[in-house]
Order: sequence, then C-alpha cells, then structure tokens
Amino acid sequence: MSYRRHPLSSVIALHFTLLALCGSAFGQSVEGLPAGIDPGAELILDALRVARGGDSTGNAFIGKLSLTLDYDSEVAGRRKGTHGRLNVLGTFGDSFSELAGDLQVASNIEAGDDLRIFEAWIEQSIGSRASILVGYSDFNAEFDVAETAAGLLNSSFGVGPDVSQAGPSIFPRSYPGLRLRVAGTSGMYAIAGGWKDVPFPEPDAVSGRELDGTFGAVEGGWTRESFGPVGSPKLAVGVWRFEAHGSRDHNDAIGGVYALAEGVHQLSGGRTVGGFIRAGRALEGSGPVREYVGAGVRLEAIVRSRPDDELAFGIARASLSREMSARMGTSAETTVELNWKFQLTERMAIVPDVQFVMAPAGGRHVRDALLFGVRTVLTLD
Repeated sequence: MSYRRHPLSSVIALHFTLLALCGSAFGQSVEGLPAGIDPGAELILDALRVARGGDSTGNAFIGKLSLTLDYDSEVAGRRKGTHGRLNVLGTFGDSFSELAGDLQVASNIEAGDDLRIFEAWIEQSIGSRASILVGYSDFNAEFDVAETAAGLLNSSFGVGPDVSQAGPSIFPRSYPGLRLRVAGTSGMYAIAGGWKDVPFPEPDAVSGRELDGTFGAVEGGWTRESFGPVGSPKLAVGVWRFEAHGSRDHNDAIGGVYALAEGVHQLSGGRTVGGFIRAGRALEGSGPVREYVGAGVRLEAIVRSRPDDELAFGIARASLSREMSARMGTSAETTVELNWKFQLTERMAIVPDVQFVMAPAGGRHVRDALLFGVRTVLTLD
C-alpha cells in the first residue's frame, strides 16, 4: 500500500470537505424501493497523527464508505425466513501503520484505495433454530465477535491478529462461502463456516507459486439477552484452519484456537459498563503472531445529559513467533487505547482517540509510538 504524506492542515481541510459534501446526502431518506428492501449507508473518516516515536511522525487520512441493501422476505409479504444482503465497499486514504510501524494496525478501516462488492449473500432459516447462509460474507460478522469492543479503533479489538494475519474472509476482502448456524436451548449456539478461493498467506514452499486455499472455522458458545444483573453475556470458543490447494508441500496448512467472554452490567443513573477479554493462539508457522490477549471496558451514558456517549478503553498484546521475534528484536507488541464517542446527532458521531504502542513490531528499530486521532461516523438507516 502506498503512503502519501499530508500536512496536518490539509488532513483537517479534506476531512471537513468530505463531511460537507456527504452530509446532505446522508440526511436524505431513500424512497421508492420495493417492500422488504432496506437501504443503509455509513461513512467513516479517520484523521490520525503519530505525535512521537513510531517509524516516522506524520499525519494520515483514511476513509471507508459502505452502502448496503438488506432484504427480508417477511416484510416483502412472502414466506418468512429468507434474508439477504448486498454491501458495496469503498476504501481510500493513507497507510497509517507505515508511519506508526505497528503490527496490530491502529485503524480498523485501513485498506488500499479500492471499490468492491464486500457482501453478497442469502440466508435461509431451517425451522426455528437453524439457518444456512451462502455467498460472499464477512467471517467477523458472526465469528470472533465481542460487541463491547466495537467502539475501539485498533484492528486487534475486532478479529484477533492471530486469526486476521491468515487473511480470511474479512475486511477489506471477502470470498465465497457457506455458513451453518444452530441455536440450542438456554442460549447455547454453534456456527460452522467455510470459504474457498482465499489467497493463502505463503507461497508454495517447493514451487514458489501463489496459492489459494479453503478457510474454515467452528465456534460454539453461550449468549443471552440478559442473565441476572448481567446483560448480553457471551462465552465462546472457536477453532480455525486454513489449508492451501495444489501445494506440493503437504504441510501447507495453518490454524489456531481462540476464546472470548464479555458482559454488560447496569449501573445507577442509567449508566452501563461492559467488559470483554479475548485470547487466541496460532499454530507455529501460521504467521508473525503466535499468541494474543486483549481486554477492555466500555462505559455508556457517562453523564445523564448525554445518554448516547461512550467511553472505551482497551489493551491488546500480540506475542510474536520465534522467527518474527528474532527478526524484529522484540517478543511482543502491546497497544493501549482510550477514546470517547460523542454522539452529536442521531446520524453523526465523533470519536477522539489516543493510542500508545509499546515495542512496535512493524520494524526492527521502531520506537514506542504515541498516536492521536479523531474518527467521524455518518450513518443512514
């Protein structure tokens, strides 16, 4: 990904120019669509700066535009149980991690300049407790999800880097696949999925050819809307495997396991506090990250006059493989993040954010990095 250096003044000007151009469009509702078709749009803009340390101090501007059409057969007046989605995704901007020198990626919307169909799937219910989904889908929409981590910007608080380093069907690219979900009694659930034609992260060890493969995962767990004083608790354990196709080396397969727990507790004054912890381990040879541990908290309705504001804090530690550790001269990269989400209107929020990256693993002699930024989110449902 190419890196373009921007002065801070031009980053701010570009940021607000895009907001002005898109604001009126996001404020308009879409009419005239058939029943059962629900449009949506989201524009996310990140203005970021490495203030100290990293590979180089400087500024970056990153954007992501997502346009969706969701289908519900029951709303359309047909037999219920069929759902679908089309999601067109546009990404643009700089590579902030080239400045920060980090491995875990400070902005979870960082990607190359591109326009693509990210999701195109149809889901059919099977009875009252199961469903099957076919098409281009996002692994992280259902697997390895901690809802209380959603307010944090660092990519490690989405899919753990022990999994994302393999390049499965996640942002910014998806692949064709199939997913089966079964819900049991008392909140138990199980999901299994497989995606084909996924680029394998390493070339064939014998021929040097680039390879495609099949990425598969199984997750089982327990979740409830409420459980005593705890709201939306979740416990989950997952296993994943990525196997290359057409390899002359029969050991071209990688994989790992992960586990997570989260919950929300109601406080006085209408406030809520949520917490999560997530751990994962990849098999040796699966990539630069061998183990990962992340945890965080989210406080909602911080003050009574602003019930929609949120304060989020997280810490993420990615332990490196033996080979990567020897090459970079560090055993682990640790990131601490703090941000405050200000919900300005129903459709617009800004998120001032600060991150501190200890022992950035993106370069051998990269210094501890202090990062500042602000995210702006515009939504239309």
